[in-house]
Amino acid sequence: WTIKGESGKSFTDSTVTLASQSITSAVCQFRSLEADTLTLDYEVQNYTSHSTFPELRQSVTLFRDGTRFFTGTVTSVSPRVTAESQSVRVVVSGPWWWLERIQMTSAQVDGEGNNADRPMFSFGTFTDGADMATNLAGAIDRAITLGAPMLRGSIASSFTVPRITLSQQTCGGVISELVRLIPDTMVWFDYSLSSTDDPTIKIERRGAATTRTITVGTTDVVSIDVKPIIELEVSQ
Repeated sequence: WTIKGESGKSFTDSTVTLASQSITSAVCQFRSLEADTLTLDYEVQNYTSHSTFPELRQSVTLFRDGTRFFTGTVTSVSPRVTAESQSVRVVVSGPWWWLERIQMTSAQVDGEGNNADRPMFSFGTFTDGADMATNLAGAIDRAITLGAPMLRGSIASSFTVPRITLSQQTCGGVISELVRLIPDTMVWFDYSLSSTDDPTIKIERRGAATTRTITVGTTDVVSIDVKPIIELEVSQ
C-alpha cells in the first residue's frame, strides 16, 4: 500500500509508503449513494513540526500494488491531543461528497421567453417519458458539467417511465431520486480504470452484477454485516 498527494500542496504528489508518513491506520469505506471515504490516522511526536499532513481540499490517492485503489478530496483534518499522545485524523472523501453539495440546474425558459439556468431538471417528454438509463445518463452528464470530479461509465439497461421533473435538489439528490424507482440498482465508483483520470461512476442492476461466493472464516473474510437500504424499497 502506497499513497500520494497533490503537487504544490503540503502533502505532495510523490508516492510514499504509509509508514513513512507516520500513518498507523488507513480505512476505506465504499458506499452506494453516499460518499466513499478513506480515513487516515497519524501518530506524531509533535503536531506543529510534522509538515506533511494533507491540506483541506487537496487530493489524496491510495494505491495497492501500484494500482489506484481510491482517490478523493481531503474534507477533514482533525488534530487530537492528550496527555500521552498527539494524533491527527484525516478524512478523504470520494466524488459523491461533491454531488451532495452541487446544486442541480438546467436551462429553462420562463413565461416571458427568457432562458436561464434554474434549480430544476426535467427528464423525458410529456408524451413519451424516457428510459431510466437515459435519465440517469443525463443527470450524471449535467453533474459533470457543473463540476463533479467524475467520469460517466456503464449504466445498466432499464425501463421507460413518465416525464419526471425534480427541483431544488443537489446532483446527488437527483441521482438518488431516480434510482429509487429501480430497487435492484447499485451506484458505485470504479477508481482503478486510470491512475490520472477522475473516478468512473457506474450503475448496475442485480441481473448484470457478478455472482460471488463468500466463505466466512477465510483469511480475507472474517464476518458479514448486512445493512438493507430502506429508502430503495418499492413504494406500496
